[in-house]
Parts: sequence; structure tokens; C-alpha cells
Amino acid sequence: MRKRLLGVIALGLIGIAPVAGASIVDSADGTYLTDTATGLDWLDVTATTGRSYFDVQAQLGPGAAYSGWRHATLDEFNQLVSNFTGLPIATYDRVEQEPNLIDPLVVLLGSSLDVGWIRTKGVTWDAFNGYAEGEGFDMSAGILADLNPHSPDENVFAVLWDDDQPGGQQDYSFAHAGHVAKPYAPAEIGHFLVRGTGSPPVASIPEGSSLALVCLAVGLLSAFAPKRR
Repeated sequence: MRKRLLGVIALGLIGIAPVAGASIVDSADGTYLTDTATGLDWLDVTATTGRSYFDVQAQLGPGAAYSGWRHATLDEFNQLVSNFTGLPIATYDRVEQEPNLIDPLVVLLGSSLDVGWIRTKGVTWDAFNGYAEGEGFDMSAGILADLNPHSPDENVFAVLWDDDQPGGQQDYSFAHAGHVAKPYAPAEIGHFLVRGTGSPPVASIPEGSSLALVCLAVGLLSAFAPKRR
């Protein structure tokens, strides 16, 4: 798939010119990525799409389907995006990204949107809408550990938005994109699960932190980005 190839090329470039000492490395089997700056592995969001928070939590224990993993936090999501793009993020709100800059990260984490569309319509969003794969719209959306401060029965979910349609929205990341009730299993939203040495999950939305990272390889990525129609 062309978008998967883009991700591999982008990671190769990042390895040549590390972003503030960070390197995002895909696993050999393509099921998770590793952010070497934080020591965190990130499971592909497509592995948990269409499952509720309660369902996934029940599978985090020893010997279960997601043993060793846990839900990422808002700050960890922002840190991953910042480490990948080299751009500081000091908000949980929507952060507009340079065109095609986060496309490879969406490729590596997987398009939860496509999984939902395949389950409900039998084809990806791009195929359904007449686009070549990777030239329409993709989204990595996942539930986080953080709770809705107004409702402990709802978890925050985060989004990476990759819109390559002519006249489409600008690409963005959004740590606090919305809330999902714990028993609900949305078809197009998975879970951002991590393992490693990052900070533990929190019970409520923490204070924002400024992430001062410098990008040394971002300019190279754009040369390999998908072409717009």
C-alpha cells in the first residue's frame, strides 16, 4: 500500500536526521511503533477499533489479549505527535499541522476510520468515495486514560486527522477531541495503548505542559508526501 510505503520512507528519513534525539521506529511485524525518546511502544489503534473501554480494560491483565499494555494519557499523545513532527504542543485543543506532515504517523498507527468503514460498508473510506487509497481521508482515533472532568463515566479520545481531499480540512492532531462513554464501542475509534517507561495513566485531565522539541528532518518528509489531486 502506498501510504504504508510513505511511512517506511518517512521513518528512514527521521532515522537519518533525528528529531530532538527522538526516533519513531516501526516494529518488525508492523503491529506497533516505538518512540525511543520516551521509551513507549504504541499499539496500532486498529487492533482495538470497535471495542469499549470496559472491554479493553478487561484484557490488560496477565495472559489477556493486551497484557502489558495500558491506556495512554493526553500528555503522552501530545508528546508522541510532538516527537514525530518536531513541533511543540502546549494545548489539548486542535493543533493544525503542515500538509502531509502527520500522514506517516497515521499510516503507522493505522486508520481506525478505514477499519470502521470496512466493517460497516465492506470497503475503506477512500474506496467508497472514489479515491485512490491514501489520497482521500484517513483518521487515527483512540480512547485515552483521561476522564471527562464532568463525567467519570466517559473517557477522552484523541484524533490524528489526515485529509488529502481537494478542498478538504487542514491536517491536525487533537488530544481532547471528544468523549466516549465507557460501555460504548464506536466502530471508527480504537484505543491508544502504550507500554514502557512513560508516565502512569491519570484519573482526570492534567495541566498542559509545553513540549520544546526542534525538528531536524521535517523538511525532508514533504518530498515523499502523497500528491493531492
